[in-house]
Amino acid sequence: MNKVREIIEGLNLSDYVKKVFLWRMSGEGWEDWLGDETNKELFDVFYKIRDMVCEKLNGKTIFF
Repeated sequence: MNKVREIIEGLNLSDYVKKVFLWRMSGEGWEDWLGDETNKELFDVFYKIRDMVCEKLNGKTIFF
C-alpha cells in the first residue's frame, strides 16, 4: 500500500480524485460516500486511477 501511495502522490491528480481513490482503497463502500456523485462516476474515477497505478507498478507507462 505504501508503494501505491507513493505513486498516487507522484501523479498530477486533483485532491478530489485522490480522495475518491484512497476512499475505495481503504475498503470503504460507495454507499457511504458523502458526495453527490453517482456510483458510476465514482467507479469511473477509481478504475481510471487504478489502471494508471497498475501501469506504473508494472513499468508499462512512459508518461510519469
